[in-house]
Amino acid sequence: MKSIGVFDSGVGGLSVLKTLIKNHPNESFIYLGDTARLPYGTKSKDTIISYVKRNLNYLLNNHDIKAVVVACNSASSVISEVTSSVPLIGVIEAGVRAALKTTKNKRLSLWATRTTVELGQYKKHLDKKEKIESLTSTPCPLLVSLVEEGLQDTEIAWSMFDHYLSPVFQNESDTLIMGCTHFPFLKDSLTKYLKEVNKSLNLIDASSEISIELEKILTQDSKKKKQPSSKQEIKVLLTDCASNFKHFTTKNLPKNLNFEFSMINI
Repeated sequence: MKSIGVFDSGVGGLSVLKTLIKNHPNESFIYLGDTARLPYGTKSKDTIISYVKRNLNYLLNNHDIKAVVVACNSASSVISEVTSSVPLIGVIEAGVRAALKTTKNKRLSLWATRTTVELGQYKKHLDKKEKIESLTSTPCPLLVSLVEEGLQDTEIAWSMFDHYLSPVFQNESDTLIMGCTHFPFLKDSLTKYLKEVNKSLNLIDASSEISIELEKILTQDSKKKKQPSSKQEIKVLLTDCASNFKHFTTKNLPKNLNFEFSMINI
């Protein structure tokens, strides 16, 4: 049975994998965490392109893959520069679609890594879709470490929310695109914060929209009709030892699933 490939530089893409596992119970997944080269969010465009090509080539050359999800915003910013023999799904277009479905006042804000903000792909995709009032983009590098250290429900987190939400509130945004796949792991904590400060804000996590797009791809071709699987397999491949990766996976993803972890050299 062919698998769906998913890759990111580290644990952030697990937020996407979590939704895909839930919504596609008859599919098997191979998650590639490029931990040897993380984080992508501080790298140049050319460097990220080389990483994306390396990950994609590995998945296609070594596994039976029918589609690949690029579960990283920085990597998704450059996928137009990459060719693939299978459907390639990025998180940026999905996030844009979800935000436009949700916003009422067309005033959007974006939290992302510095590279994602600088490459400007969210603005480009929004301009292609429809006219909005404004987009306020804020690099939030500290939030990545916050998630990886498990500090979501602490005073440190709320201090960061105070800081990073300031431009969001100044823009009078009704919708915040969580433009880094680490950030959905902050959703519960951020929702509590917004309630405490009496603010309303739609939080956009692209994973549900990606799941919809994947469903369309899987059913488009009659040769790719889903076949029931007796057991959903989830393999996790890491390019370098990451001591907290397995702990993070088992803590944040469904407890009833068995994950097969392996080290690879690419």
